[in-house]
Amino acid sequence: HPPFGHAGERTLNTCMKDHGGYEHNRHGLRIVEHLEYRYPDFPGLNLTWEVLEAQAFHSKQPEAPEVKPYRGVGQPLLEAQVVDAADSLAYNCHDVDDALNVGLITPEDLTAIPFWNQALEEARQVHRQLPGERLQATVIRRLIDWQVRDLLENTLRNLAEYQVASIDDVRRSANLLVVPSVEMKMLTAALERFLHERVYRHFRVMRMAAKGQRILEWMFEEFRRHPRSLPPRYYERSKSEGLEQTICDYLAGMTDRYAQDEYLRLFQPTTFV
Repeated sequence: HPPFGHAGERTLNTCMKDHGGYEHNRHGLRIVEHLEYRYPDFPGLNLTWEVLEAQAFHSKQPEAPEVKPYRGVGQPLLEAQVVDAADSLAYNCHDVDDALNVGLITPEDLTAIPFWNQALEEARQVHRQLPGERLQATVIRRLIDWQVRDLLENTLRNLAEYQVASIDDVRRSANLLVVPSVEMKMLTAALERFLHERVYRHFRVMRMAAKGQRILEWMFEEFRRHPRSLPPRYYERSKSEGLEQTICDYLAGMTDRYAQDEYLRLFQPTTFV
């Protein structure tokens, strides 16, 4: 993701609307195929076609020129499905953990979520005297462990039911094979609704998202007006790859903190360059 997560992605897509747009999965392909320089004879990371295909599969823009060559061969390989499932599996749990740690929600707020309550009860049965912080970490691990076990069991059922014995069987499958059970999907759906209502739309999160969007918008326009303000290697690259694309590459590669610091270097006269 670019700085400021999905808010940053939306902002860069707007800034690039006349230059091909921006999507983080497409940019991921650009990084590993073009922007990284690890070898003397060619750009990119020298990854296999199957790894690049797995990256492209995540894109919401299958007709994009950098994505299209990797689509149309059927379902992704099991290894790619495992990576995708693991990412989704950990996402919600870590968002809950982070939201609790920074005070966006409290443990009491989660009592309406069956998924959380059952994991909490199991943790208390095994560890009766755990203090709050250690109990929280224990519950988060149980949520992840519960999902991992469900994913493994349901995937094995799918492989047996559909008689998957080869890569061709995986490619021809009507559906993804590495997926959680229906019961687990229902449990996690309730948690996801809670996160959208209570965390992702929390006023502190919305303020930070809006601030991040302004930071990226203003830097993008400042670099367009004054390309010489770019670091030298980006300025030189802009001559061959286009100014807007180069600015987008530069901004997308920043962390939140680096973007805030770069903003201050550009716009605050007392900040060291």
